[in-house]
Amino acid sequence: MNTQKLIPAITIVLSLASLAFSQEVSAQDCGLNTSTHPVYGKAIYEPLSFCYPTSFNPPSPPTIPPALVVTAGTPLAPAVCTPSVDCLYTAATPSTSTTAGGVQTLNYIDVAGTWRSFDIRVHIPTTPLYADHPVVVWSHGGASGACGPKLTKWAQATAQAGYISIAVSHTPRASYCSLDTLCSNISIASDRCPFFKYLNHDRPFDLQHVFQSIDDGTLEALIPDLTGSLNADSPIIVAGHSAGGGAAMMLAGATRAYPLTPLPAGLSYTSNRPVGFIALSPQGPLDDGFTSSSWTAMNSKRILSITGAGDSTSGTISPENRRYGHFNMNTLGSGYRRMHLWINDASIADHGAFQLSAGTLPEVEDWLVSTVVAFIDAQAKAEPAAQSWLASDSIEVESDDPSLVGILPRVEWNLR
Repeated sequence: MNTQKLIPAITIVLSLASLAFSQEVSAQDCGLNTSTHPVYGKAIYEPLSFCYPTSFNPPSPPTIPPALVVTAGTPLAPAVCTPSVDCLYTAATPSTSTTAGGVQTLNYIDVAGTWRSFDIRVHIPTTPLYADHPVVVWSHGGASGACGPKLTKWAQATAQAGYISIAVSHTPRASYCSLDTLCSNISIASDRCPFFKYLNHDRPFDLQHVFQSIDDGTLEALIPDLTGSLNADSPIIVAGHSAGGGAAMMLAGATRAYPLTPLPAGLSYTSNRPVGFIALSPQGPLDDGFTSSSWTAMNSKRILSITGAGDSTSGTISPENRRYGHFNMNTLGSGYRRMHLWINDASIADHGAFQLSAGTLPEVEDWLVSTVVAFIDAQAKAEPAAQSWLASDSIEVESDDPSLVGILPRVEWNLR
């Protein structure tokens, strides 16, 4: 059975259709069981054991990442505020939020020459939408992908700040056949292919297809509630957590140790479409292809990164490694373009806190949402109040707790 026949018959303008691909694959070629997702009712594909032998040795563990050198940033303006009263930033256009259109599926032809499908869920403010409405696109973490809505709390938070917010679910590849073709096309060795975290490659292209769907009217056609609000002039902020933060940095120009051969003409991991980039719990050197020089080409981008002392998912890479990108980006000397929030208290800053998972302390959630919304308002709307807040030490003043001796300041805010 040809995998392309399983995709809904949706007419799409495909910018990649002219590319030459190495082969047309099918589920039967790779020996796959086909079943149906119990919730979404969509076909899912499970590779049989003979697709790839199970005797491959896993990759060698990473070496110790390069040392982090924390440098002083731009001096902060003293906050004129009272903690727990008015030090947090308040959105310029606060609202309540709702979902629009349910779960929608987008499709495109990928570098492997196969149809790639992924789901999105759109959250919108309940205040009226308008032409050129600004958009926040969210990319979740996790190397294995997702088949349902993710980062819902973040999408709700930015919708409540007045933005059309799109939560992307980066669907796992349908088959090892598709993965094998991808590895061949971007020069990943065949014995490493089963261990290649391919979604780190797929994510930037998924997100770029969302941008295209905003610009060409596809999203408005799928979701009538968006009619008249989206076009190529709608400012876009792209944001992500963990691997999703890595995707945001790739779109901003951060490089990885692949592909080993150039991508086909017209394709790039980098996009100039977003006006700002947010990386929560971002990946660092030696994390799935990032190196110590990955961030040196990101001169013109405005980037917010956020992490903390308890933000670890691996025993080999420390939480400090997630800060590396911020302190190793070039700055051009034309005003701050890089903004970085670090939570010093490991007990309240684990990996889940930065995706607003259950158990995140309300005060920490307030710090995170306030900082993210201020950045978005500053980049997408050029709000003077947001720009002033970002240039100040308001978040440090808000988080300060004199009773917690030894971990002061609780939060560090660095501008470069």
